[in-house]
Amino acid sequence: MTSLPAVSLRDRGVIVLLFVALAAFFPYFESIHSANELSRLYLTNAVATENVVHIDTSLDRLGNIHDKAFRDGHHYSDKAPGTSFFAVPAAWLYLALDDTPTLAEEMRVLRLWVSVIPTAFLLLAMLRFLGGYIHDRGLRLWLVTGYALGSLATTYGILLFGHQLSAVLVFGAFLVAHDARPDWSSRRALLMGLMGSAAVCVEYPNVIFMVPVVFYYWRQVQWSPRAIALTVLGALPLLVLLGWYHNTAFGSPWTTGYSYLTSSFKDVHAQGVMGITWPTLDNLHLCFVSLRRGLFVYAPFLLLALPGLLVVGRAGRAGKLALIMAPLYALFVTSMVYAEGGWSVSLRHLTPMVPWLLLPAGLLVQRLRWLRPVLVGLILVSVVVTGLSSVTWPHFQETVENPFFQLTWPLFEHGWLPPSLFGAVGLSSKTAVLWIGGLVALMAIADLCQWSQSLWQCLLSLAVAGGLVWGAWHFASPLHADTEMAKEQRWVQSVYEPDPLGDPQPFPKP
Repeated sequence: MTSLPAVSLRDRGVIVLLFVALAAFFPYFESIHSANELSRLYLTNAVATENVVHIDTSLDRLGNIHDKAFRDGHHYSDKAPGTSFFAVPAAWLYLALDDTPTLAEEMRVLRLWVSVIPTAFLLLAMLRFLGGYIHDRGLRLWLVTGYALGSLATTYGILLFGHQLSAVLVFGAFLVAHDARPDWSSRRALLMGLMGSAAVCVEYPNVIFMVPVVFYYWRQVQWSPRAIALTVLGALPLLVLLGWYHNTAFGSPWTTGYSYLTSSFKDVHAQGVMGITWPTLDNLHLCFVSLRRGLFVYAPFLLLALPGLLVVGRAGRAGKLALIMAPLYALFVTSMVYAEGGWSVSLRHLTPMVPWLLLPAGLLVQRLRWLRPVLVGLILVSVVVTGLSSVTWPHFQETVENPFFQLTWPLFEHGWLPPSLFGAVGLSSKTAVLWIGGLVALMAIADLCQWSQSLWQCLLSLAVAGGLVWGAWHFASPLHADTEMAKEQRWVQSVYEPDPLGDPQPFPKP
């Protein structure tokens, strides 16, 4: 077992800066009535204000949504209830301070509590974990920065979905298990079970991904009956709560809201096992390399994880587990009947996969030192593409073939950004984005100059990084906006709630 070092105070400061960057922006557009988020918020409201699990009152008060279930005269959220239940303490506290909050205010608080704060804890734990395998501090910080500002963690770390919380819980359970030993304390064994059951409550498919993590843990504790029993005991409270919720809402502990859907998605979930069948090449293309959703298009630095999987197995049991988990997520998502996933940035269902790709990518760069400028350049591209998309408009419509160039960049170029906390000190959101982007770019220059052993090597490294940025930019060159695309752009402007300190300009007609 690899001993994990403590995170230095200076590195904790970097995590704080990343947290501020995530927490500052609030891309919320009430007119689009984001059903995936509101389904969770409505259940939170029902529990926090009425002590019930049906969402009838929220539907009447706040408006109808697409993502719901109906049984015995009541409407319910069709999502796994974990995200909503975890948000209840924040809702209770906020309602105690303000008994008439607006929908936007509620959404901001719940996003912060359920998504942003857990992501910050994962960043800290991730930095400590990588310290046990990657000896270069700068390389570790780049991997964590790329994850925080240039991956699916950026998008779903600031929205009220269950994907990033799933990533925190599943990978967090692994991190707890990583330090396990046969004489483990009772408290930590209980925590392992609690995190695993929490992951299942947040997203049902997490039961699949927790199986390898649990086996990893059992091996770490050398199959200790006491530790295993305490882990099962730790899992029971939330599993009982989940069964109670299902029984109350849907008539059986084993029946979910997907059996009572009111939308056309009922036909999707009726295929295979809850909408999971067999992987297809079309889904493989869509999920990883398409301009519309491809993971490696939006976060190209993760491409280094592919050859990295060839060497990650040498990192002991942790590396071997990553070698199992990454393909398992890919297999699952490419087997989905509806892999598109609705309005999203990249392929949202791959969000929990991303943490498992950092160690392979890092080990590859550590082994092949000349790849350092490649990694830095690809991270810069990832921060621009995913980071900017997450901030400006994180709800890419399925009809848009090249969302970054057809929506994100035109929005940013014409000043369409949502409000941010930087407005409190008089900075517009666009200025704040440019400051953050400039800071990351300066970090890249400083890192490559420090890493390089001579002036010429420094210049070569910067040229490689800059060339990668330029090449990636032109590889996904913009499609020309036709009449239909212009309609999509005008529609986005019609529902947008821009930064009051900004000066958004209408898009020119095609």
